[in-house]
Amino acid sequence: MEIPETEPTEESAEKSLCLLPGHLFFVEGIALPEGLTEEEIPSFAELSLEAIAPFPIEQLNWGYLCDTEHQQLLYFATHQDRLRQAGFKDLEAYTWVLPDFLALHGLNPGSETCQLQTPQSEAKVHFRDSPRVPQTVTATPRDAAAESSDAYQLQTATVNEAQGVCFTLTAPASETSREVTLAAETLWAADVRPADFKTNERRARKLSAHLLQGFKYAACFAGLLIAVELILLSCNLWLNIRENKVERQSTPVATIQEQQALSVKLERVFENQLRPVAVLELINNLRPTKSIHFSETSTEENNHITIEGEANTVNALNNYIDQLKASGQLALLSPPKTLTRSGKTTFSVELSYTHRETPKPRPTEPAQAPKREPAPSS
Repeated sequence: MEIPETEPTEESAEKSLCLLPGHLFFVEGIALPEGLTEEEIPSFAELSLEAIAPFPIEQLNWGYLCDTEHQQLLYFATHQDRLRQAGFKDLEAYTWVLPDFLALHGLNPGSETCQLQTPQSEAKVHFRDSPRVPQTVTATPRDAAAESSDAYQLQTATVNEAQGVCFTLTAPASETSREVTLAAETLWAADVRPADFKTNERRARKLSAHLLQGFKYAACFAGLLIAVELILLSCNLWLNIRENKVERQSTPVATIQEQQALSVKLERVFENQLRPVAVLELINNLRPTKSIHFSETSTEENNHITIEGEANTVNALNNYIDQLKASGQLALLSPPKTLTRSGKTTFSVELSYTHRETPKPRPTEPAQAPKREPAPSS
């Protein structure tokens, strides 16, 4: 931001910083009493100014700087009419309204007295007990034709994001730039506008800062919700595509699964060499047709067979089971289950079948005709 001229225009009211010429102010430095708390400093500065000011304090624009570590206070004041006559109006439109010699605050130049030149005034600043707060400031209007090589030159003054003020200075007899930054807490005391205005303005800025912070959080939260919504939409789209693909492939997959199931069954048949016909033929050939009757037979894996039926007597059933075991191809898996009622015995028998190939008869070779012996010659 450029530094406003001595006679500001209406456009300068739109700027965030107003630097007032130092020669418009009465400046006085005093020592802070021992035991004074920070909360009591504003009241002490106001009472001290009222004691020496020739005008009521309500007619003054004033502020102060304070160094509690070195017990030094510097206050500065000017009459409101003097500012209006100099062309400074609508001071409430600025972020800060400060005298220009505050550019040396906290600079700690290393010597007791230093000079400052701004576009509006020239000031001699004397430091004594405090390296941050001057003891006295003597300012005069700036002579544009005269430029001192022993003075600090104020180049720019800007308001940063934290609402502090940053001054850029050129060191005496050098092109080296130095920066002086005043924090917002220091500026509230140094601002020369009325105390009631500063109290209300400070409260309004805090509220605006909270609202802005809340808006940022809300914007971040809204952005997060939008991102989550986009992710969900993408996931739903991906799921729909996958479901459509699965649906298109479901019929071929079902067919393949059925074929695989059939193949597994066939493999099991071949691996286990199920022989249901041979089993039924064997158990039926050994069955006494008059005393044993089958009601149901079932063959499972590994040639396990279950026979359910009815026997005339328990002895007939036991004889039949003995014949099955004696066959050498059938073995009991568990004891037979029997139930005798009305002279009839209902049974259930679980057997294991072992197949044995019946050896085929070897073909007989045709008999060779006996060799004829030659007839004796006569």
